[in-house]
Amino acid sequence: PRLEDYWEERRERSLLRRLMADSSRLRRYLMKRQQNRCAITGLPITDVSEVVYHHIIPKQVGGNDDWSNLCLVLPWAHTALHARQ
Repeated sequence: PRLEDYWEERRERSLLRRLMADSSRLRRYLMKRQQNRCAITGLPITDVSEVVYHHIIPKQVGGNDDWSNLCLVLPWAHTALHARQ
């Protein structure tokens, strides 16, 4: 049982590391594609920890999680956009 727990924990940690690396890669890609600007307002993004992912085509209407359907936006702009919808 202890060995099973060890391998399960190891798999979980490995998955988490891969997810974090993919997230970082995605964020860098989107920042470069958007020229370090919010996709909604066009304002410069100065702190990448203060951005959120936005689906260009919402998942509810058939959008997906492909990088081409994602953009980075400022949190307040994201909130305002969804408040209008």
